[in-house]
Amino acid sequence: VRKRVGANIIKVVELARAVIDEEAPKIGEGVKVSYLFDDSKDVRNLLSDLGNNVAAAVIIVMVVVLAALGLRNATLVGLAIPGSFFIGISILNLMGVTMNIVVLFSLILVAGMLVDGVIVTTEYADRRIAMGSSRREAYRLGAQRMSWPIISSTITTLMVFLPLLVWPGIVGQFMKYLPITVISVLSASLFMALIFIPVLGGFIGKSRMPKGMVSASAPRSYRWVLKQAIRFPIITMMTVIGIIVASFIGYGSAGLGVAFFPDIEPDQAQVQVLARGDLSAKERDALVVSAEAAILPVEGVADFYARSFRPGSGGNQSPRDSVGTIRTVFTDWNERDPAATLMERMRELIGGLAGADFSITKQAQGPGGALPIRVEVLGDDMDEIAAATDAIVERMSDVGGFVDVADSRPLPGLEWTLVTDREAASRHGVSISGLGTMIKLLTRGVRISDFRPDDSEDELDVVMRFMGDQRNLDRLRELRVPAADGSYVPLSVFATLQPREKGGDIERKDGTRYMYINSDVAEGMLPAERFDKLKASLAETPLTQDVSVVFGGEDEDIAETQSFLASSFMLSLLLMVIVLMLQFNSLWQAFVTMSAIVLSTGGVVLGLWAAGQPFGIVMCGLGVISLAGIVVNNNIVLIDTFNEYRRRGYTARHAAFRAGLVRFRPVLLTAVTTILGLLPMVFQLTIKILDREILVGAPSSQWWTQLSSSIAGGLTFATILTLVATPAMLVMGGRFMRDPAATNPSFLRRLLARLPGLIPTRLRRPRGVMPAE
Repeated sequence: VRKRVGANIIKVVELARAVIDEEAPKIGEGVKVSYLFDDSKDVRNLLSDLGNNVAAAVIIVMVVVLAALGLRNATLVGLAIPGSFFIGISILNLMGVTMNIVVLFSLILVAGMLVDGVIVTTEYADRRIAMGSSRREAYRLGAQRMSWPIISSTITTLMVFLPLLVWPGIVGQFMKYLPITVISVLSASLFMALIFIPVLGGFIGKSRMPKGMVSASAPRSYRWVLKQAIRFPIITMMTVIGIIVASFIGYGSAGLGVAFFPDIEPDQAQVQVLARGDLSAKERDALVVSAEAAILPVEGVADFYARSFRPGSGGNQSPRDSVGTIRTVFTDWNERDPAATLMERMRELIGGLAGADFSITKQAQGPGGALPIRVEVLGDDMDEIAAATDAIVERMSDVGGFVDVADSRPLPGLEWTLVTDREAASRHGVSISGLGTMIKLLTRGVRISDFRPDDSEDELDVVMRFMGDQRNLDRLRELRVPAADGSYVPLSVFATLQPREKGGDIERKDGTRYMYINSDVAEGMLPAERFDKLKASLAETPLTQDVSVVFGGEDEDIAETQSFLASSFMLSLLLMVIVLMLQFNSLWQAFVTMSAIVLSTGGVVLGLWAAGQPFGIVMCGLGVISLAGIVVNNNIVLIDTFNEYRRRGYTARHAAFRAGLVRFRPVLLTAVTTILGLLPMVFQLTIKILDREILVGAPSSQWWTQLSSSIAGGLTFATILTLVATPAMLVMGGRFMRDPAATNPSFLRRLLARLPGLIPTRLRRPRGVMPAE
């Protein structure tokens, strides 16, 4: 049973089971109905695991906010999460987007991000209440004062995800739901932070700070570090740059390599039975049965499904010499050994069987294919293409690390060709059409009629041919063909039967003949690394110039994804610079804000280096781009506070110091909520709240470990350095150049100042409102 594109697989399976269960009793007692390859079970488990992790992320964020802001303020911040989720999911529903694993992970990703604006507003109001303002006045001023940095930070984050909407290819179709979900939910969080929460906070908000307290949230250790950073800004920046450069050098020297997509634990594997020669149906089936019997003792396999077929009829994904397949369905991942171990046991058990070769491939997970290695050989002469293909297969064997190698070279064998002397046939009155009819009687038969059974809508051909014991080469040599005069002429009079080497199919790519090689890599090895080794071997001893070699598989996917992500990253940076220039009216401060992106990349490679993981092109690349929109938010809030102090007449050094102290708590709190919300995915934890169970290493978490680790590691590193490096860079800007943002309102502020209601209608600060307290 196959579902239509876009249909809900869980509902389709439920309906199919209901129909089958209703009809099964009518079939008879001797028939048993079983269900195999139920993909809805895996989808249901994935959605359940990710749904639990969404709830866990929300709870973790709430606990952190509760500890930092108190019960009432935590309630305000907590309301922003379900409120933003509700609005965002409603938008997705209007767009026709259904729940899937990418949407659910996106909710985990934004669970900590969507409270950033609410935390900034609430934290500011918290300070205002501590200074003596009423709750309503404090939250009104908080929404007015922090509206600009919140709007700017949200827009910069959205600008990062916007180019990802046009991600091309299969990977883009898979990942497009992430930017759609993030943009929808974050847009909703802007409404919650600037309208809903301030209104509600005017009724129930309460400060935990002692009266008159302004910057006690910053610990003494940070005060000392901040003073030294501001005192020696150049040395501070040189130290930060040195740490980042050292992290890149260390990760590069570790040689951890590059991977296209995370390696996900599969729940199925397929055994291909490969044999050559003109085997009968019974012989092919015997090979499949023997292979099935050999792997039956493997523990951890729930179901086996085997079938045999003619070579070349197993489908597009089957090798040409495949005569059968055995599909295996594993038991639940937490009740068995890893799939790689089970597959290796299968290879050991069937490796000694005579008469056939075997290839074992795991089920493809994600947008990548089942086999990561593909090499294509193109040319004009099929003999040269075949020779080059054979040479590459030998090189792969010499390089090592390639397993289950299969290619499209024609299978060795003979075919019989009937060579006809047309003049001799004409002299004896034999027509070519009559000869063809007689030969068909010896092969597939001659169609003489058709028949449609009462229980079928399709017609069946009625053919006539010789009995099975007469359909052979000896009978062909003795064949007599009817002549025009009614006599029968022996076939040997005007035709001869000649053996020839069996030819294969000729395949073309873009009009050019080609052959291909598919392969997997040994456990623990990276396809990109094997590609590089093979390319180096071919570069040392090139093949003939009459053929060209194209590397596909993961190598092609990596190149395409790298190209798009690089272009998307550059476009995102450009859009962010435009927004920051409108916000700060200063190229230097826009540069200072963007410096957090460089700091975050250092954290990404440090995290991967510490974990010993390769750089995932899809997930880590997406993590770097996502970080670009996340880490600048802290800088926007900090620099905006710095500018407010500068407008009051503070020196650059004093303004940077005060801004660092005052914004320490909201900067740290917004970063910690995002980081802790992702931690379960970083450590591959599945927290089942209702079942009171914690699972480690579930396949649902393996999808997102690289992306979560990249964001959490980069944000941790960038937040720590931002609290030190950003004030130092602001002091440098105050020393060496005139800062227009310190005296002149930005274009964005002047433009939005004209909006009525929430947005203040005048640029001059109301009397008695301190800039950042």
